[in-house]
Formats: sequence, structure tokens, C-alpha cells
Amino acid sequence: MDEQEQKKIFALAEKINSLVEKADNSDSYLEARELFTRALALCTTLKPYCKSGDITLRPSYSEYTCGIQKSIDLCNQKLEVEHAQHSEPTLDLETIEGINSIPVTKTTFQGELGSDYYTVQYKLQRKATEHKRNNRMDLAIACLRKANEFMSQSKIQYSKKDYMRLVEYLKKDSQFGLARKEQTKIEALFAKTLVETSNEKRLNQGKSWGYDLVRCTTHHPTCEVCAQYQGRVYALTREAANGKYKGPNGEGLQFPLLYETALSHGREAIHQNCRHSFSILPASVFSRKELSELSRNSMQPFEDTRSDAERKAYAQEQAVKRQRNADLHEWRKYRALLPEDAPTTFAGFRRMKKANSVRYQRLQWDARFFRKYGSNAEHSPLNNFETPRGISDKLTAYSLNSEHEYGKHKAVVFQGALGYNQGNAGQLEEAIKAGLNRYRAIPIGDDGYGPKFNVMLLVDGPNGKRQPVKTTWIYDNGLDTPRMVTCYVEKNKRA
Repeated sequence: MDEQEQKKIFALAEKINSLVEKADNSDSYLEARELFTRALALCTTLKPYCKSGDITLRPSYSEYTCGIQKSIDLCNQKLEVEHAQHSEPTLDLETIEGINSIPVTKTTFQGELGSDYYTVQYKLQRKATEHKRNNRMDLAIACLRKANEFMSQSKIQYSKKDYMRLVEYLKKDSQFGLARKEQTKIEALFAKTLVETSNEKRLNQGKSWGYDLVRCTTHHPTCEVCAQYQGRVYALTREAANGKYKGPNGEGLQFPLLYETALSHGREAIHQNCRHSFSILPASVFSRKELSELSRNSMQPFEDTRSDAERKAYAQEQAVKRQRNADLHEWRKYRALLPEDAPTTFAGFRRMKKANSVRYQRLQWDARFFRKYGSNAEHSPLNNFETPRGISDKLTAYSLNSEHEYGKHKAVVFQGALGYNQGNAGQLEEAIKAGLNRYRAIPIGDDGYGPKFNVMLLVDGPNGKRQPVKTTWIYDNGLDTPRMVTCYVEKNKRA
């Protein structure tokens, strides 16, 4: 080991000692844990020199690193106690309502990357185990379902096994149908992305060709996780990580081992939906000096080194993506509810929404109306809606009759709001019949003549307008087909 490298190692050892000393004197367990963790990461650089005998530590390397790890564990224990004391009263994990009411938002995560101690998810997992022991599988399942929601939003890379715990509990509770549905969701969550598939092919190809170094791409702006790993050169084998390649003076070069750093979780991407990829790095085309520089840059501590400007740029980029995803979800929702009214293209929908056009406002109104009054699996339409009675007579003699003592007011509104009158009553009748299947029957009681129901419909008129129309129906005693009782334009008019 030459003099320059010796100075470098001594400087590194001094930095480690300085970090440990700061951690020992820190008043914050959170700060102390961070300092100890950084010191432990730097120790890995000293390990090859300790093994070769170039430097000697007192106490030994293993004793020294074990001591730091014990300090980290102690900090974690203290932080867990502190968090339990301050946060336990705010969480109701003893009722289904309390568990379901816990909001899953970015601000819920207060812990550092890689630590569960400050996350609600950690508490939910532990509480699920306790509920299972107490034979409260309903509460245990609710905890795990909520925990899965948190994990899907976290920057921490959780394994498939973590998510599948919910499936196991559902099966133990004999809820096999729900278990299959949850498993399908989890399988979709862990389906390989295009980047993962591409990375896997490149890495396998590199190994088959005898290459053992890869480089990670660099993207700006990027997240706090990728900022630690991007732009580095990684080794695929321990031999390549520990001195296989030589520097200008014949010294062994160090590279981080890929599957113990960036891909330590076992997937072929740094995190879910990551855009960073890995490419083969043919060491033979680089000079020793160039390889030495690559090694130096790659062995820097794994820290988020982004500037404030880069952090802001990333936050802005994510805000744009979140808005786009929210718009896409909204458009798909409208396409499912109102396929004939929603724009056929996502781009058209975004232009309409950005302008807050009348058409967009009407689409919103119609969607709210349909969610409130539309029929679905839980709210069925009228029984035997295919054969309604009395529509024509009720419309011509009452609702559209401008001379009827009580119906004339309804007739005026029908004419002004939708353009219906006695002359085109047949069109209104067909519109009502067509809508009975799409809208739910709302029971309003039985006055002795038979059960009555309201059906709220959205009706298009000859004048090109659309308005809500309220209809009332009765099943006369002894009959199983609905008869119209009344029909009028609802006061709560559409935009």
C-alpha cells in the first residue's frame, strides 16, 4: 500500500471515528442512528484492508462494526418507545371503523427511509399479530389490508411476502373468494415492468458473456431513493467488488456489490416503477486511471446528495404526474358511467377540464346524479320495469296537460325545460321507459293501495337539453307490474 493510499485510509478511519463520536454525544436518537449508520457504511471500505493486514483496528474490525450495529439497534429501540408514547393515543386499532379511518397519505410517513419504526404500517402489522392471537381475525385482516395500502405508497421497497400476509389471514378465516381477489391484486403489483424485464435481460446477458461490472443510468430530476444509487458502477460478483480490477499503481479497486446495495431487495429495479436501468460496463475499454475514478465515485456513501433546486424540480414533476393520473382516473370513471357523453380521448377530456367548459360541468353533474340515483348491484331498478303501466295516460292527461287544474304547472316546466308537450308525449314516454333500467327504485312506503317507489331519471328533450325528471310508481295490490303515479321535472336543475 503506497503512501497516498495510506493517507486516504487514515482519513477515512478518522471520519468514521468522528461520526461515532458525534453520535455518542448527540441528544437525538434519530440523529445518532443516522450518524452510526453512515459510520457503519464507511466501515465496509476498510474491510479489505483489515483482512489483508494492511491496517489493524483495536478492537478488531468485527468487534468494532458489531459495536456500531448494537448502537443502531439501541437507537431503534429508543425511537420505537418514543413513538409509541407519542402516537399510540391517536390510532384506534381496536375497531374496524377506527382502522379503516386511518388516512393513507404521504404525510403519514414520518420515518426515515429503510426504517419501519416511525410508520403506521409497522404498528398495523404488529397489531394484526396480536388480534390473530386473540382470535379477532376481522380486526387482524382489517389491519393488514390497511398496512398493504401504506406499503404501496411507501418509498421503502417491500417484498411480495409482506403483502401476501393478508392473503394468508383471509384463507385462515375461510374467506377464499376475497383471498383470490387480493392475491390477484398483489400479483399485478409485482408484475415486472418493462424496465425490470430489460434490466434482467441485460444483467443475465452480461454474466453469460463474462462481464461483471454494470453502470446505472442517471436521470434528473430524480427521487431521494434513486439519488443514492444512480450514476455508479456496480459489481456482479464479489471478486469484481474486491480488488479484481487494478488502479494506476496496481492497487485493488473496490466497487459496490449490486445485489447488496441498489438491488438488495431482489427485484431488477431500484424501486417500483423506477426508470433507472443498468447497462454492461466492459472494463477492458477503460484505462486503469479511468477505472480508479469510477471506483472512487461509486464507493461514495449512499446518501441523497440532491440540491434544493433538484428536490423542488422533482416535487414539481411528481405533482404534474399525480395530476395527470388523477385526470386519467376521472376520465375512465366518466367513460364507464357515461360512455355516450364522456370524450372519446383522454387529451380531449383534459382540454375540456382545463377550460372548465359547460360540457365538463354538465359531465360532472351527470356523473354525480348517476352515482346517487343509478342502479347497480346494491340498488336494483323497478321490478318488471319492462312492462310499466299508465305512462301515456298520466303524461297526456296530467303532466303535459296545460289545462289540468294541478298538472298545468308541470306542463309549463316540461315545455320550458325540455320541450315536451302533449304533441310529443310519445317521445317522453319512450325516454322514461328507456331509463327505468338504468336508475334505481327508491321505496317511499305503502299507503294501503300498494308499495310506492320513486325513480329519478336524466331525460333528454327535443330542445337539446337534459334535465332530471322525478317519477313515482305504485304496485297496485294484487299486481306485480308498476303503474306511473306522477311525473315532473325536478327542481334541482342541471347546469
